[in-house]
Amino acid sequence: MTAESWVLIIKKMRVFISHASEDADLARALAKHLSKMGLEAWSSDADVLPGENWAAKISEALDHSEVMVVLMSPAAVKSKWVREEIQYALGSNRYAGRVIPVLVEPTEDFPWVLRRFQGLEAGDDPERLSQNILDLLQKVPQ
Repeated sequence: MTAESWVLIIKKMRVFISHASEDADLARALAKHLSKMGLEAWSSDADVLPGENWAAKISEALDHSEVMVVLMSPAAVKSKWVREEIQYALGSNRYAGRVIPVLVEPTEDFPWVLRRFQGLEAGDDPERLSQNILDLLQKVPQ
């Protein structure tokens, strides 16, 4: 497979951004930059409208995504939704090798299972973070 065809495959992937509501600004910025790079980024904050069935929309997005970016912060480790989204991804073959923890803020309660995955630090530049995510995805065997 050529590098060009690999990039085309990656750019057709749908990315689910799991985050706590306190990290919604970063999730929106990250989704914007990932979309500019050609990936289809999904974030509940941007893609669930008022009055919609939140749980059904999240379930549908999880079922149609191939990559999960988990924004890890003290708020995220306390979030029931983030924990359930992580469990879903870890139990799905579709996400194999494509769960990417991103450390937003240091936290002592970082889920032990995510410590085994190659992760990233959020930093101050969502565009650079998006490029780092794309770089990681290029290393995942298909």
